[in-house]
Amino acid sequence: MVLSSLLLASGLGSLFMQSALQRSRRFAAAACGFGLLAALVVFGISTPVAVSAYRDAATPVRIAVATAMIAPLGFFMGMAFPLGMQLASEKASRLTAWLWAINGAMSVFASVGGVAIALAYGISASYWAGAICYAGAFIAYGFAVRAPAAGLPVG
Repeated sequence: MVLSSLLLASGLGSLFMQSALQRSRRFAAAACGFGLLAALVVFGISTPVAVSAYRDAATPVRIAVATAMIAPLGFFMGMAFPLGMQLASEKASRLTAWLWAINGAMSVFASVGGVAIALAYGISASYWAGAICYAGAFIAYGFAVRAPAAGLPVG
């Protein structure tokens, strides 16, 4: 249930991003970046409190709480990829297929890396490492917006 709600929320975030990009890329980037970073911080701080508060609750209640807490993260995470791909298609359209491949490969790498960090340093460290990676990605996005289009050779 929780995973399916995360996937549904990320799909809704991608759908929202599509319409937001038609209005204003600056608005879309701000909504995605600040929204996700704020949601990550709120989730990171509130999770220990929620776990403690609902420790003895019935399983359906705990599932509902987890779903309600994780859905905003999925929504904002779903916004990030379309935002980046839209910029990439403007700056270096010949690279978009490679960027799809890199995204897939990094998804696998990140899941393994997240588990490795969690085993070595704890789940909290793994979570905050992921949050830092998202912050770094939005900083890189800011630089990419200002960069000139890539002059890639044809052929």
